Amino acid sequence: MPRPTGARKRPPFGGADTCARVRICSRRVPSFRFHGRVEKLEIARGHDGFLRGPPDPVLAVAVYVHDASTCRLLGRSLHRFRPSARMPSEVLPDVHPIASGAIDANQDFRYLALVVALEEDGGRDVQRLYGMLEHHRLLSVWDEAHSEVEPFSLLAVPRELAWFTPTPVDLIVDGASASTSCSSDKYIGAVCWAMQPRSDVPTAPLRPSVYRLPFLAADRKNDWTALLSISH
Repeated sequence: MPRPTGARKRPPFGGADTCARVRICSRRVPSFRFHGRVEKLEIARGHDGFLRGPPDPVLAVAVYVHDASTCRLLGRSLHRFRPSARMPSEVLPDVHPIASGAIDANQDFRYLALVVALEEDGGRDVQRLYGMLEHHRLLSVWDEAHSEVEPFSLLAVPRELAWFTPTPVDLIVDGASASTSCSSDKYIGAVCWAMQPRSDVPTAPLRPSVYRLPFLAADRKNDWTALLSISH
């Protein structure tokens, strides 16, 4: 029997979710995907103290979604490395993936990454700084090459071309310098940079970008470079 003109088709089981997806697609809201990996750590020099063997590097990685008025954490991850005594060397992490997620947005935004490197001894500062990555309002950074500049909150990091390259930064955590507030573990450095999102096109998967993150301790005894591959 033909359906009367104008009659509404009955949605299939679970049709409410299907309709919601259709409505989103009908508004043509761009979809963005972010995923990445810590590939390896290059160690040019490493030091864990007199007669204590090779260092125990740790990277704490946070990725934020940043628009004109808000900054929110997409995700964070922790990566440990176990280098041999012989250096220079390249070391794989115990965990490769970093934060990942899908974002539907119809306004301008960017990703902001902050990576903190520590040499782990007691572990309390690793725990503390990893925890603080959740609370971006308590974090400030500034370019080490421009010490006369006031620290920026993560929300206020400039939208300038220079910040789209991994930039070694000084890190302020809850009003105190990370480099001087660490006592359980050795602070090596931090790197911050922005990334422009690219709309997700299913027929053309995004090729990952490779980022080199330099970490050089103040005493120059630890000189590391992390390699990250990120699709954004």
